Amino acid sequence: MNTTGAITTYGDGWVRISGMSPDSKRWRYIWEQYFKTRKVKSILEMTSISFEMNLPIFVLLSFGRINYFINPTTSFTSTYTPTSDEIGSKQLQNNQDIVDSMSMNLQALLANRESYIVDGCNSFVANTVLPISTYVNVVSTASLLMWAEYCKVLGFSNQISIYQGVIFNLIKGQLPDIEYILKDLKNG
Repeated sequence: MNTTGAITTYGDGWVRISGMSPDSKRWRYIWEQYFKTRKVKSILEMTSISFEMNLPIFVLLSFGRINYFINPTTSFTSTYTPTSDEIGSKQLQNNQDIVDSMSMNLQALLANRESYIVDGCNSFVANTVLPISTYVNVVSTASLLMWAEYCKVLGFSNQISIYQGVIFNLIKGQLPDIEYILKDLKNG
């Protein structure tokens, strides 16, 4: 897996831009020449950005809030297990017991999947036992407008909002004025 230019999220997660059309230099030129004074969102709708990500399935499910195209690979890289600090119980021993139990259950589910495949089960059907904490590697493509909308959604858990922040920071790395542009279009 090529992780050049990737930003790490937590655990085994990371995100990187794998493509942008038009590229950031041409985007800036088009914005300055045609769209800046008109205050129209069409350039955001015309711009396509692809992100390659290694993320838990539960983060991937949050993408249901945007119109996107996703190209999952078949590799399942690891699983996300919360730390005892993330459990939230008032008793430290309970937190650790819960983490240990989750870890054992995850390993059992992953072993079951592999056993089903060895026994001749179709891999798609065998994947139905995968926990949503399984990391998958995907390439997801959406318009710049859709990514901006996704990054503004409130109320996600911390584990998902980390990905929102990383995605927006990667966009800002390509288009440093994007916050100003989005604010200007909203007010215009």
